[in-house]
Amino acid sequence: MTTNNTNSEQPGDATEWQECETGAISGMVRHLKGRRRTTFALQLTGAVSVGIFAGLLFVHFRDNASADPTFADISCRKVQEHAEDYIAGDLPADLKKQIAAHLDECPHCQDIIRDMKRKAKSGADGSGSSGPTATVSHERSRRTPVGIRRSQWGVTHLAVSGF
Repeated sequence: MTTNNTNSEQPGDATEWQECETGAISGMVRHLKGRRRTTFALQLTGAVSVGIFAGLLFVHFRDNASADPTFADISCRKVQEHAEDYIAGDLPADLKKQIAAHLDECPHCQDIIRDMKRKAKSGADGSGSSGPTATVSHERSRRTPVGIRRSQWGVTHLAVSGF
């Protein structure tokens, strides 16, 4: 198709339209639609992959946060439950031996027992109040009835629960 209007156009400015091959426009439309579908599929796949990865990370850290470390076949929780009796020497020999083996391997429980001994000694000397002893848990944000709460970032603060 050629349109040639010589009255309004000057020579050399004429724009000539040529016919497209049969099916060229519909082929271009199919191509563009295909690219749009491919882009959408890639974006959806990426979003689903990120969601699955985030879910797996959540499950991994949730399960690890609730795990109670165990050394010498006794968990940190059990050592902390029996800590006062261990310090006082009021435990059966086999449990006392197991806790001692645990303390050889676990620096966290060593610190707790050392602090409790220090507090018990200062309370016996009359220089400080013996008060309730607190247990610190390996778990993130585990609350004790009255005691110390340690968050996942290692920040320690007083926690009072049970109200």
